[in-house]
Amino acid sequence: MKGKAVQTQFPSIIRRRMFYSTAAATLLVMFAVWSSWLLWQDTEEEHAYIEEVLYPSQRYLLSVSQLVERTNQATLFRILFDDEKYELEHNRLWKYELQPYIDSLRHKEQLWHSVDDRTLLQDVIISLQKLQIQQLTFIKKHKIDKAFESEREMYEQAISEIQQEANTPSLFDAPLATDSLTAAVPQQEDTLTGSLPEEVSPDWTEGGLFDAPLETGSLTGNNPLQQEFESKVAPVSDKVQAEIERLLLNFDGQMRLSRDLIARNRLLMLIEGFAVLIILFVLMLLGSRWAYMRLSSGLRRLHHFFGELAQTNVPESVPVSQDELGKLCVDGGQIRENMQIIRHFAEEVAQGHLEAELEGLPDGEVASSLKKMRQALIEVAQEERDRSWITEGLNLFAEILRHTDDVQAMYDELMRELVGYVGAQQAALFVLKAEEDEEETHLALTAFYAFDRKRLVKKEVGKGEGLVGQCWVEGNTIYLLKVPEQYVEISGGMGSEKPRSLLIVPLKARGQTLGVLELASFHPFGEKERRFIEELAGDIGSTLLSLKSAEQTRRLLEESRLMTEQMRLQEEELQNEIDRLAGEVRKLKYESKEYRSLLDAIREKAIVMEFDSAGNFIYVNDRFCEVTGFSKEEILGKSRMMYAPADADPGEFNLLWSQLSSGIYLEKELKRSKKDGSPFWMRAQLFPIHNDKGEFKKVLCIATDITGKVQSTQRMMRSQQELSAKQVAFERACISIETDKHFHILDINEYTCRLLGIEREQALHAHIDELILGRLDFEDLTRRLEQDEVVTGDVLMAAQDFQYKYVRLTAVAARNINQEIEHVFFIGVDLSADKHHEIDLEGKVEALEKKVYRLERNIEELKQL
Repeated sequence: MKGKAVQTQFPSIIRRRMFYSTAAATLLVMFAVWSSWLLWQDTEEEHAYIEEVLYPSQRYLLSVSQLVERTNQATLFRILFDDEKYELEHNRLWKYELQPYIDSLRHKEQLWHSVDDRTLLQDVIISLQKLQIQQLTFIKKHKIDKAFESEREMYEQAISEIQQEANTPSLFDAPLATDSLTAAVPQQEDTLTGSLPEEVSPDWTEGGLFDAPLETGSLTGNNPLQQEFESKVAPVSDKVQAEIERLLLNFDGQMRLSRDLIARNRLLMLIEGFAVLIILFVLMLLGSRWAYMRLSSGLRRLHHFFGELAQTNVPESVPVSQDELGKLCVDGGQIRENMQIIRHFAEEVAQGHLEAELEGLPDGEVASSLKKMRQALIEVAQEERDRSWITEGLNLFAEILRHTDDVQAMYDELMRELVGYVGAQQAALFVLKAEEDEEETHLALTAFYAFDRKRLVKKEVGKGEGLVGQCWVEGNTIYLLKVPEQYVEISGGMGSEKPRSLLIVPLKARGQTLGVLELASFHPFGEKERRFIEELAGDIGSTLLSLKSAEQTRRLLEESRLMTEQMRLQEEELQNEIDRLAGEVRKLKYESKEYRSLLDAIREKAIVMEFDSAGNFIYVNDRFCEVTGFSKEEILGKSRMMYAPADADPGEFNLLWSQLSSGIYLEKELKRSKKDGSPFWMRAQLFPIHNDKGEFKKVLCIATDITGKVQSTQRMMRSQQELSAKQVAFERACISIETDKHFHILDINEYTCRLLGIEREQALHAHIDELILGRLDFEDLTRRLEQDEVVTGDVLMAAQDFQYKYVRLTAVAARNINQEIEHVFFIGVDLSADKHHEIDLEGKVEALEKKVYRLERNIEELKQL
């Protein structure tokens, strides 16, 4: 960075004071954060112990207590109802529900703080094991009793059968030895009794377990099985419940202590936070007051100084400070010097010294922007000089192009001035020569100039021939800095030399190329020269188009003059009669009131205009002003081109005027422009008027406004075009079938044939029922059509390869002049894609309903389980 560099050091008084205050506050905050962190950590540990240890352990113990009750119920029901499903439920509860809870309690036991709780948990587990053994023993004893009872019943049945056989006489009348059988009964009883397991007490066999029936009354307190269960199993279960209750009470006490500790820690953190905030507030208040007193005086001076700078003024002096504001004061002084440099630079630029330098200003964004501004001003000035040079040149050559009396002299002067103005050494003008045979149309060298000497060179260029022919065909500018060998040489008194640049520009007007301009120079053409030459080429093209139109007009006038001469010879015999009749007409025109009334009516209702021989307005009536919006003061004395539309052809106007000046009466529709630029149409009758000497004097035009009719015709044409487009779209996207009143096909469009895959010739004269799957009620359809109903319905139409299409058909009847149905039109839309999609959706819905039904059944089965 350029400019003055200030290295003055200033004492950091305010910074040191603020640093000490901030350090003290930081230490205080760190101490508060550390102590709060310790309290928070202790609180989180207690909270985590409650949530992750005590609460889960409490839930596990409650679940174990409930499951113990369920195992007791399963054991009792197994004995009372003799149903094995209760035994299975008993085993499942111990294996798959109680055991996981016991394992979870053992896992949580490692995290318990109280050793007594761990000891008590071991007692609970031992009691649970004893309870499980007692329940299993009770169930096993019941099973043994049931087996013994079953054997006893078999034994009694065998005794009864033997007794029956003993009472029945034998074939040999042999007496039955009943004593031996009777003696065998006690032995059998002893054998069964001795076969019981050792752990089963013998007194179980002597009780009433075998004699007691299993009825509803057995569930009461008088049931021996239930009394035995309450005497042997219930005490163990009660012991387990009591130990679990002791553990739950211990957990409740621990949770109360933990909650009290958490509340105390939170209160301490809150008190500590408020104390730290108060101390910090006091420190910040004292430090801010001292800093404010220290900075206020210096800031007031700086505020005044920078206020002057903000108003784009340069202060007379710079404030001085010996603390941290000193650097800001030095920077303000540097800004003041930069403002003085910028002000001096602006004054130099305002005086037109665009090359002024920014000496002493650092290379920053402002300096860069100012330099860019200076460069932009230089470029704008240069562009303004170029634009002025181009405008002066166009005005100069426009004056030359207006001298069309001697066209060749105008071309020569144009080439001479152009070579000198753009600094070229050679110029050539090629003009299009149109022939009746289009292939013979060519460019002719009309003017050629080099080294201030005219050179007449006869030369013709065809389409696409050389660079000039290529420029003619493509219609684009050709600029070469490397001229082809032997293309052209610029000769002088000392010899000849090849040019270094070549510029070939097409002469265009209204989209057509009317000639080519070729320039050669020893130096390259700049952007300014090329742009000037291209704009000048447009003016030359317009002049050539005007000359071409004038030539065509002159030729037409010559033809008209010859025709007039021929007609003059034929009119000499009738001239006397015409003169006599003309005298009578003139006399009647001025004397007849009826003629004047008719003339007034024409002037009131019709548009009446009169033009002089030069084509300028000399009279317009009020109707003309009403239609066009021009006032008489605006139009009188002006050229007839004043109300010509923007797209008017000057050649057409010139031809019309040449015919009128030749005495030809014209009647035609004309399009002209109103004052606001909108077009209007009129049917005009143009009467050429000559004086007594036969000289063309003026033209009388009587016209009627037909704008509404023309616009109506245009709207009708646009409506017909839109209707045709809609009909084409309908034919390409809809089914269309025309039948007679008996529904035989008379016409069918291509879309229907393509959709159904049939040939049009095959469908014609066939019955429409052959295209529709199913049977339609044609009698009902005919009845509804006779009542002028529009019948709409969905049908299936047969397609190729045994396919079908869903179609929505609409039937409409067309009647003849006798109001009888003559034709029936069927208009349809293909709904196959929508129908297939609808069928797929119905299938998916049906499958979903089946899944929902199966899911509901599964839910009901789960509820029953």
